[in-house]
Amino acid sequence: MRLLFYPTGLRICGSHINAVEVAGAVSRQGHDVVIYGQGGPLEEMVARLGIPFVRATSTSLQLETKVVRELADVVRSHRTDVVHSFEWRPTVDAVLAAQIPFRVPVVSTVYSMSVPQFFPTHVPLVVGTHVIADAARRRQRAKVSVIEPPVDLTVHHNAEPSHRDDLDTVTVVIVSRLHPTLKLTGILEAVEAVDQLAQLHPERSVELVVVGDGPSSDAVRGAAEAASARGHAAVRMIGAILDPTPYYRMADIVIGMGHSALRAMASGKPTIIQGEDGFWELVTALSAPTFLRTGWYGIGSDEQGPRGLSKLLGILHRLVQDPACRAHSAETGRRLTAERFCLERAAARQIAIYEAAVRQRPSRAVALVEAVRMLSGITLHSVRSRLSGDDEPWDFNRKHVQPLASFR
Repeated sequence: MRLLFYPTGLRICGSHINAVEVAGAVSRQGHDVVIYGQGGPLEEMVARLGIPFVRATSTSLQLETKVVRELADVVRSHRTDVVHSFEWRPTVDAVLAAQIPFRVPVVSTVYSMSVPQFFPTHVPLVVGTHVIADAARRRQRAKVSVIEPPVDLTVHHNAEPSHRDDLDTVTVVIVSRLHPTLKLTGILEAVEAVDQLAQLHPERSVELVVVGDGPSSDAVRGAAEAASARGHAAVRMIGAILDPTPYYRMADIVIGMGHSALRAMASGKPTIIQGEDGFWELVTALSAPTFLRTGWYGIGSDEQGPRGLSKLLGILHRLVQDPACRAHSAETGRRLTAERFCLERAAARQIAIYEAAVRQRPSRAVALVEAVRMLSGITLHSVRSRLSGDDEPWDFNRKHVQPLASFR
């Protein structure tokens, strides 16, 4: 098949990394793949995979007629069989550029924490958790599949958990995009928790390493410098790097969510899942079944504050003190990723979804009706957001998700 992958761009973030890694795995299984989208640091990764990249001329994140025209030209010149879009906006573009003029089917992956109401219901949809799939199936006419964000086990998997029994030094690692609406408060809380951990364990050298950048880099850097100046823990800001694998390997403990947490687990590291509103939970045999249903993320029952900080500090303290606890978390994560999150298996499932989409491609009339419905829905969503004073109207992560059940 001739496949056109369309992420928004090639920034270093979970959705874009997933798009490139799946494109590479699908290509290795014998399919002709092209990637279209805005440029970014992941272009180097795309080049290493040998996948042609067509850079979008627009750098806007808004819907634009010229993007639809440009995408239609790529679909036609590549003689595309299926467009695989990632998240809602590329899906809207793909329906307008590929389905309506050419009847080329669209398959979409949405790894946001919810699917917007205006999402086209005739497009086969891939989501990352069973909770999101259950909600989507109540309104989605096309098939909804769950493919958990896969991990390239050739890079990240360790045959055995790689933890140390004795921790004279403690290295805690966070690999994350530093974004104000989803991750900032938790990362600032982690800086404070590691600082307090060092005060609890003056006999140990304690370090927090933050790998990543984003709009909140200055806020995190300020907290890191203040913590380091107090002299208890060292906090280092690394910035964004294309391959964070060495930092997963150097870690004694990893804090993360989503794809970053899965990479840490595959590396055989004790992993703490970061969420929002005071949510922190260690990966264990007890907590894993809930995460497998809801995703590697959570929302607590309290606003972020002292109780969340206390929860994280308690987990870190337990891990530092108890080698058996570290070993259990490391082994649980390593085993789960090996069993359930293999990139090559995910690519094979994705190819089956493409084949079904070709067999069951919708008529042009269906695509036209859906286009009118989704464009009307986008307009209505925009108007409602302005009237309500919503300053993040297109964020379909935290504020669109009900709090998850707390772990006991």
